[in-house]
Amino acid sequence: MASTTEISGINMNAFDHMVTTLRSDAFKDTDFESINEYDYALFCKEYVFESLKGINFGTAFQKRFGVRDRVLGMFSKQEDAMAHITYCGYVK
Repeated sequence: MASTTEISGINMNAFDHMVTTLRSDAFKDTDFESINEYDYALFCKEYVFESLKGINFGTAFQKRFGVRDRVLGMFSKQEDAMAHITYCGYVK
């Protein structure tokens, strides 16, 4: 039986605690100020030129907005990078 720890009034075993910790900060290297919807939509339109240079969506996003994210540049599909951007809350 796994031992439990109480965090903020919630009983968690060691695995639950590890998952919670990873979810909170595994993808982001730094604190980041959110990007507004307008700037993100403009970036999406302008990305066409970056894609012609062979730069993937995640890498172009990182470069444009100064985001340091260990995972974002690894996505080969634009849809996956966009989902990750949404998941991490970069755009508000």
